[in-house]
Amino acid sequence: MSLEIEYKNRNNGGGHFFDKETMRFFRSRIGIVRSKGDNYYFVTSEQPPHGKRQFSVRHMSLDGDIKTVGDFCSLTRYMAEKTVKQLAGSSY
Repeated sequence: MSLEIEYKNRNNGGGHFFDKETMRFFRSRIGIVRSKGDNYYFVTSEQPPHGKRQFSVRHMSLDGDIKTVGDFCSLTRYMAEKTVKQLAGSSY
């Protein structure tokens, strides 16, 4: 099951985090995804109109609520992926 489908299932289809229009507006991309129990950790990146792409770590809880872990758009891709792997307890 994809992260987007899981998100829709968890919040009864009421969220807009993964909508194509939302993703396009913020120039968002989804990176690696790892889960631990009922929690999902994943990397997102956004690119402002005049600047370089920045990365964030996100946490999705059982109810579909998504929170940013740490500061928004403050990580390199390497550090964001490393953080996700650590949070999910995986080393791959």
